[in-house]
Amino acid sequence: NFTITNGAAGALANICDTFLDPGDVVLVEAPTYPGFVRMARSCLAEVVTVPMDGDGILPGELEARLDSARRAGKRAKLLYTIANFQNPTSATMPLDRRQQVAAVCGRHGVMIVEDDAYGDIRFEGPALPSMFALTDGQGAIRVGTFSKTLAPGLRLGWTMASPEITDALVRMRFDLGTSPLVQRVIAELCASGRFWEHVPQVVDLYRRKRDTMVSLLDERCSRYARWRVPEGGFFLWLELAEGLDPDALSDAAAEEGVGYVTGRAFHPVEPEQGARFIRLAYSQVPERDIPESIMRLGRAMERAAGR
Repeated sequence: NFTITNGAAGALANICDTFLDPGDVVLVEAPTYPGFVRMARSCLAEVVTVPMDGDGILPGELEARLDSARRAGKRAKLLYTIANFQNPTSATMPLDRRQQVAAVCGRHGVMIVEDDAYGDIRFEGPALPSMFALTDGQGAIRVGTFSKTLAPGLRLGWTMASPEITDALVRMRFDLGTSPLVQRVIAELCASGRFWEHVPQVVDLYRRKRDTMVSLLDERCSRYARWRVPEGGFFLWLELAEGLDPDALSDAAAEEGVGYVTGRAFHPVEPEQGARFIRLAYSQVPERDIPESIMRLGRAMERAAGR
């Protein structure tokens, strides 16, 4: 049921190469991880976005887009979703929403590609069944990685799917595989139990960084943006206040020497839908630098609002 891949990105590329033909429709959340969109488009697929709310992708909108594709004579092949701590919004899809999405895809014969790169980085709340579990392993591929829990430089990920899908993925692989040394090191780490001793330490670190960033945002930036506190993952997704011009903020942030990713980067079809959003990565910033980073962002927001 498993393939070992060159990180989660290698798994996603393998899935696109295996299942996408020119003209196929791929559905993605809006906003979404732009790397997958580039992979799908490299296979000459048509990318169709589906709106989200705070609980993830909207099942009614998903069904409407699938109906529209069918009426147009197009073949909808894949739905790409990040159900746990979505990139960039950090939204987590609740159980009833997951069940609805799985049911819609089942009716339309659409395979779910579930990117679970952040699933182990959970700070609060119960773990929820994966799309793979909810479909009994039929019609879903779950993608995972050790990059978020061990080290990005290891570049070791995996897919979990039915044997038929796994066989197809293996037949289409042309990346020459992954490092046997890295595989053996991680296998030993998991078999010894030390990996599962390590993960809670990683979670504690990221929880502490999230809490620090949220506390400072409350203090410095609450007049200029709003956000939801994520239950896990790597990111904070900020919606800018109406009086704050995004382009003025970008200029002011550059002058203050602080960086973020604009929401436009995560809207592959209509970038301006993301104009009033920014993504902050508490995972990226050293813990000791978070206070200075948020102070600079707060100053940039004040300057942009003044302009």
